[in-house]
Amino acid sequence: MPDRVGSDQDASTMYQRFSDLGFEPQLLNDCTHDEMMEKLKEAASDNHSLCSSFACVVLSHGDQDGIWATDKAPVLKTEDLMATVNSQNCKSLIGKPKIFIIQACRGLQSDPGVDVNFDDRVMSDAASESEEYLAHLSQQENTYQNIRIPSDVDFLLVQATSPGRTAIRNNQTGSPFIQHLSEAMSNMEEEDDFIAVLTKVNRNMAYNFSTGRMGGVKQMPCFTSMLTKKLLLKKGC
Repeated sequence: MPDRVGSDQDASTMYQRFSDLGFEPQLLNDCTHDEMMEKLKEAASDNHSLCSSFACVVLSHGDQDGIWATDKAPVLKTEDLMATVNSQNCKSLIGKPKIFIIQACRGLQSDPGVDVNFDDRVMSDAASESEEYLAHLSQQENTYQNIRIPSDVDFLLVQATSPGRTAIRNNQTGSPFIQHLSEAMSNMEEEDDFIAVLTKVNRNMAYNFSTGRMGGVKQMPCFTSMLTKKLLLKKGC
């Protein structure tokens, strides 16, 4: 695979953003398949009892099958990366958010976009949690002391592009998705739910970004949430 020129900018940006939020990031360059898996397994073996969350950012080439490392080993599956720190493999992260951010292509198709009028956009508001559901949660917490939870609980997977699509990268400024995400994280308020922040990033990428190459290519980030609570990353001063 060719060098990912501009990726150093993305790495520096994400390192700084997570440092600002109180994380203790480590930066690893040009990892092989086994090195990436071993590093995550090492992280899983650490004691995270004094930590409130875990994050892993991967910047690489990718395709519809997964993420490429620097060697010719099989591509890395996102589910395999996430499994290293799930409830079975990392007890000290049980009940804590585990964030995976992936900047990589997920296929070979570029997105030319679709021209729409303003009236064609459909807006909808998410329904808030009902009083009945909140009461149910309160009752559950008061009734059960030992519970069984899914292995994949409390994960958040954030991907730069939708399935089958390419992810754009600029040789000078880095990846548009990472730069939009960095700006949104930098502007977060203490009370901002990270899911809402990611939704703003999706909106900015959808409506405010396109590249002039190939007739104006678009890119649509996406995220999958398995969180069970709000995710507030910014601490009060």
